[in-house]
Amino acid sequence: MNPQTPLAGLAALLMAWGMILRSGKLPPRSGLGLPLPWTYADPEIWRSSNRRFGELLILWSLWLVLQIVLDLNMSPLGGLLAPAFLVIVFGTSNSARLYAQKYGTLRVVRIHKGRDRAIPSTGGWAIVVVREILPLAAALIPILIVRQIQPDLPDRIPVRWDPFLGFADWRLTDEALALLRQQTRFVYLMLLLAEGARLLWVWFRNQNTNIAQRMLTPRHWLYFFFKTGWVAVFGGANLGFARFAAGQGTVFPCLLPGLGILALMAILVVTEHRRTEYLPPAGS
Repeated sequence: MNPQTPLAGLAALLMAWGMILRSGKLPPRSGLGLPLPWTYADPEIWRSSNRRFGELLILWSLWLVLQIVLDLNMSPLGGLLAPAFLVIVFGTSNSARLYAQKYGTLRVVRIHKGRDRAIPSTGGWAIVVVREILPLAAALIPILIVRQIQPDLPDRIPVRWDPFLGFADWRLTDEALALLRQQTRFVYLMLLLAEGARLLWVWFRNQNTNIAQRMLTPRHWLYFFFKTGWVAVFGGANLGFARFAAGQGTVFPCLLPGLGILALMAILVVTEHRRTEYLPPAGS
């Protein structure tokens, strides 16, 4: 059996499930929506929660389709566990927010000179999803470029650079490319999971928190640049190793996009620190 067949079946199932939920016509007794006390409590919240949950399932399905089309051979962590974690966290937090807003239990977040202000103030989850394309592209684009130059690669390529030995640990091309791809995916997924764990912790501490608005605050934008920068650095390094082995240049130019993003993040961190350094604490 083709190893991609189970992924294709799961992608089709998630797409169908997501489209049904997105229609908003599924009754609570069906058992296919979000089975939570606050979603069962109100028909409007049930429909709205399941529409958003359906959109998340559709995005997960498209992620699986992307893996199949590009033959990414993602690990179970990247293809299944991490997306399932994010779908559950964002789906449940959104439904809790809808209930809290409607029944007046949503705590008003103190806005203190822009410290907790969402940027932009409108857009919510749409902005978050579109924003996530950048680190994902930083992980995928180097892989696609390497596949274009793969016929020009020698039998062995390096997978490590040592400040004393230079390029080291030369391996067979297929093994080396698989290892380099795995490094970039691992960095991307670990940073993504760390972000999800932090948001989950914030939500558990205060279930009325609007997760989308939290992800658009200045501090979370800084983490976004941190995540994107490191993914771009590792992706660029992997591309640089392949280009060096093919005689197409050195590694350093491939590192510049990631290093530039990290430098921008550092400037923003200093700016944010100076802006908030003398602000009195909230409630004073």
